[in-house]
Amino acid sequence: ENFKLTDLMDEDELLQEVKGMDIKLIQYLCGTETMSELLDYLCNPIPEDSSDQRRYKYPYIACEIICCEVTDIVRLICTNKALLKKMFLVLDVEGEKLDQRLLGYFEKVFGVLFKQCRENIIDEINEQRIEIFRKF
Repeated sequence: ENFKLTDLMDEDELLQEVKGMDIKLIQYLCGTETMSELLDYLCNPIPEDSSDQRRYKYPYIACEIICCEVTDIVRLICTNKALLKKMFLVLDVEGEKLDQRLLGYFEKVFGVLFKQCRENIIDEINEQRIEIFRKF
């Protein structure tokens, strides 16, 4: 029980365990702090001096965990304002170039969440007044 999220993300069988609905794993992933950390990998700019795991593996794994469409995970993100707001951080990059890889992961996660909780997503977009969406 003394492990970090990155320890789990380094495990080869993690996604299979999520898809297999491992109760303890799902409970751990549904912790608000854990989910916040998972979204950090998807939404925060990647520092230049990051390891390959931080740059490539962790964002991919974070995306795939959410895209497994585990009801408890999706519900947690959709009903927690702070997590929902964090998810949209990838679009809030004034003066910086949008990271295409992270945007691809965002698109995939956005699709899953929008399918499951459309109203919450639309409310968050309207509340944050995200500039990129105003252009559409």
